[in-house]
Amino acid sequence: LKDTGQQIGWARIQIPPEKRYGITTTVIGERDYWGRGLGYEIRAAMIAFMFDSLGLDKVVNTAYAESESTHALNQKLGFRRERVLRNHERGHDGNWRDVFIYGLLADEWRARREGRNPDLHRRRRLRVSLRPRAGGGAGDPTPRPKVRDRN
Repeated sequence: LKDTGQQIGWARIQIPPEKRYGITTTVIGERDYWGRGLGYEIRAAMIAFMFDSLGLDKVVNTAYAESESTHALNQKLGFRRERVLRNHERGHDGNWRDVFIYGLLADEWRARREGRNPDLHRRRRLRVSLRPRAGGGAGDPTPRPKVRDRN
């Protein structure tokens, strides 16, 4: 904590050699500080640093299947779930745990930060016309949709 200097958890950024992505890990170990937005604040600062200062193209984060708060945080930050690794790690109780892998691209992060919907530029914009197609048959009154890609 900035005010007291008390350590309540830890955070790490890993960048594999020769790669254009980084991996974030954040742990708030002190339960008294859960649910206060500290994880969001820490992760948002890490992500901004990785994209803006380091120039990375992607940030990756993992979460155990049962970690609902981490899934919610990833969604709030704009991450997309990309993969599930089933029975990937053994937990403290000795049982195997599924691990979810999330990814966030730099352009998605910037779009969210600027208040734009990051999905809009990824969706294909289509224009639909209900005019009959040429060769639709004489006397056929049913308009057939004509779809054209606007991209």
